[in-house]
Amino acid sequence: MAYLIDAFLGGLAAFPIWIGYGLLFANATTTTDAQGVDHVHFHSAGGSTVLILIGVLTGLAFFVWNQCIRQGRTGATIGKSVLAIRTVHADMQPIGAGLAFLRYLLNIVNGLPCYLGYLWPIWDDRKQTFADKIMSTYVIKASEPQPPAS
Repeated sequence: MAYLIDAFLGGLAAFPIWIGYGLLFANATTTTDAQGVDHVHFHSAGGSTVLILIGVLTGLAFFVWNQCIRQGRTGATIGKSVLAIRTVHADMQPIGAGLAFLRYLLNIVNGLPCYLGYLWPIWDDRKQTFADKIMSTYVIKASEPQPPAS
Protein backbone atom coordinates (compact mmCIF):
# COMPACT_ATOMS: atom_id res chain seq x y z
CA MET A 1 0.00 0.00 0.00
CA ALA A 2 2.87 2.38 0.78
CA TYR A 3 4.21 1.73 -2.72
CA LEU A 4 0.86 2.74 -4.24
CA ILE A 5 0.81 5.99 -2.26
CA ASP A 6 4.39 6.78 -3.34
CA ALA A 7 3.63 5.86 -6.96
CA PHE A 8 0.56 8.11 -6.98
CA LEU A 9 2.52 11.05 -5.57
CA GLY A 10 5.35 10.39 -8.04
CA GLY A 11 2.80 10.44 -10.84
CA LEU A 12 1.51 13.79 -9.61
CA ALA A 13 5.05 15.16 -9.53
CA ALA A 14 5.58 14.00 -13.13
CA PHE A 15 2.14 15.15 -14.34
CA PRO A 16 3.54 17.82 -16.71
CA ILE A 17 4.79 14.92 -18.86
CA TRP A 18 1.22 13.89 -19.65
CA ILE A 19 0.16 17.45 -20.43
CA GLY A 20 3.15 17.76 -22.78
CA TYR A 21 2.33 14.50 -24.53
CA GLY A 22 -1.32 15.55 -24.80
CA LEU A 23 -0.26 18.75 -26.54
CA LEU A 24 2.12 16.84 -28.78
CA PHE A 25 -0.57 14.38 -29.91
CA ALA A 26 -3.21 17.11 -30.24
CA ASN A 27 -1.00 18.83 -32.82
CA ALA A 28 -0.19 15.63 -34.74
CA THR A 29 -1.34 15.15 -38.33
CA THR A 30 -1.77 11.96 -40.32
CA THR A 31 -1.09 11.52 -44.02
CA THR A 32 -1.50 8.53 -46.31
CA ASP A 33 1.06 7.84 -49.04
CA ALA A 34 0.39 6.32 -52.49
CA GLN A 35 0.71 2.76 -51.13
CA GLY A 36 -1.98 3.39 -48.50
CA VAL A 37 0.44 3.56 -45.55
CA ASP A 38 -0.48 6.05 -42.85
CA HIS A 39 2.24 8.35 -41.48
CA VAL A 40 1.91 10.39 -38.30
CA HIS A 41 3.71 13.74 -38.15
CA PHE A 42 4.27 15.40 -34.78
CA HIS A 43 4.49 19.18 -34.77
CA SER A 44 6.04 20.29 -31.50
CA ALA A 45 5.45 23.93 -30.70
CA GLY A 46 8.16 23.85 -28.04
CA GLY A 47 5.68 24.07 -25.20
CA SER A 48 5.06 20.34 -25.23
CA THR A 49 8.79 19.61 -25.14
CA VAL A 50 9.29 22.00 -22.23
CA LEU A 51 6.42 20.40 -20.30
CA ILE A 52 7.79 16.91 -20.93
CA LEU A 53 11.25 17.96 -19.68
CA ILE A 54 9.75 19.67 -16.61
CA GLY A 55 7.75 16.51 -15.85
CA VAL A 56 10.84 14.32 -16.17
CA LEU A 57 12.81 16.61 -13.86
CA THR A 58 10.08 16.96 -11.23
CA GLY A 59 9.36 13.23 -11.28
CA LEU A 60 13.04 12.38 -10.92
CA ALA A 61 13.51 14.98 -8.18
CA PHE A 62 10.55 13.58 -6.24
CA PHE A 63 11.90 10.04 -6.58
CA VAL A 64 15.36 11.01 -5.34
CA TRP A 65 13.96 13.03 -2.45
CA ASN A 66 11.28 10.51 -1.37
CA GLN A 67 12.89 7.12 -2.04
CA CYS A 68 16.52 7.98 -1.34
CA ILE A 69 16.95 11.06 0.83
CA ARG A 70 13.77 10.98 2.94
CA GLN A 71 13.75 7.21 3.41
CA GLY A 72 17.49 7.19 3.97
CA ARG A 73 17.29 9.79 6.75
CA THR A 74 14.00 8.88 8.46
CA GLY A 75 13.45 5.28 7.38
CA ALA A 76 10.15 6.15 5.70
CA THR A 77 8.89 7.42 2.38
CA ILE A 78 5.68 9.45 2.42
CA GLY A 79 3.69 6.26 1.81
CA LYS A 80 5.43 4.45 4.67
CA SER A 81 4.82 7.44 6.95
CA VAL A 82 1.10 7.29 6.19
CA LEU A 83 1.09 3.60 7.13
CA ALA A 84 3.38 4.16 10.16
CA ILE A 85 6.12 1.82 8.93
CA ARG A 86 9.82 2.37 8.28
CA THR A 87 12.89 0.67 6.87
CA VAL A 88 15.83 0.13 9.21
CA HIS A 89 19.04 -1.86 9.65
CA ALA A 90 19.26 -4.46 12.39
CA ASP A 91 20.68 -1.70 14.65
CA MET A 92 17.33 0.17 14.26
CA GLN A 93 18.95 3.08 12.40
CA PRO A 94 17.74 4.42 9.03
CA ILE A 95 19.71 2.97 6.13
CA GLY A 96 21.00 6.17 4.50
CA ALA A 97 20.37 7.57 1.03
CA GLY A 98 22.83 5.37 -0.89
CA LEU A 99 21.60 2.12 0.62
CA ALA A 100 17.97 3.23 0.19
CA PHE A 101 18.65 3.64 -3.54
CA LEU A 102 20.44 0.27 -3.69
CA ARG A 103 17.54 -1.39 -1.87
CA TYR A 104 15.16 0.15 -4.42
CA LEU A 105 17.25 -1.29 -7.27
CA LEU A 106 17.40 -4.69 -5.59
CA ASN A 107 13.61 -4.95 -5.79
CA ILE A 108 14.25 -6.51 -9.19
CA VAL A 109 15.36 -9.60 -7.25
CA ASN A 110 11.91 -9.74 -5.65
CA GLY A 111 10.28 -9.88 -9.06
CA LEU A 112 12.56 -12.37 -10.82
CA PRO A 113 11.09 -15.66 -9.59
CA CYS A 114 7.47 -14.87 -10.53
CA TYR A 115 7.30 -12.02 -7.96
CA LEU A 116 7.84 -14.53 -5.17
CA GLY A 117 10.11 -12.11 -3.29
CA TYR A 118 7.20 -9.72 -2.74
CA LEU A 119 5.14 -12.54 -1.22
CA TRP A 120 8.01 -13.94 0.88
CA PRO A 121 7.27 -11.79 3.97
CA ILE A 122 3.93 -13.57 4.37
CA TRP A 123 5.62 -16.73 5.68
CA ASP A 124 9.11 -15.47 6.58
CA ASP A 125 9.84 -15.29 10.33
CA ARG A 126 11.51 -11.88 9.94
CA LYS A 127 8.97 -10.58 7.38
CA GLN A 128 11.73 -9.77 4.86
CA THR A 129 11.61 -9.67 1.08
CA PHE A 130 14.58 -11.04 -0.88
CA ALA A 131 15.94 -7.49 -1.24
CA ASP A 132 15.65 -6.99 2.53
CA LYS A 133 17.55 -10.23 3.16
CA ILE A 134 20.35 -9.14 0.82
CA MET A 135 20.52 -5.66 2.43
CA SER A 136 19.95 -6.88 6.02
CA THR A 137 17.06 -4.44 6.37
CA TYR A 138 13.67 -4.72 8.01
CA VAL A 139 10.37 -2.96 7.41
CA ILE A 140 8.88 -2.48 10.85
CA LYS A 141 6.04 -0.61 12.50
CA ALA A 142 7.24 2.86 13.41
CA SER A 143 6.64 2.11 17.09
CA GLU A 144 8.58 -1.18 17.22
CA PRO A 145 11.68 -0.98 19.40
CA GLN A 146 13.54 -3.82 17.66
CA PRO A 147 13.49 -5.93 14.47
CA PRO A 148 11.30 -9.05 14.45
CA ALA A 149 12.78 -12.01 16.32
CA SER A 150 14.14 -14.90 14.30
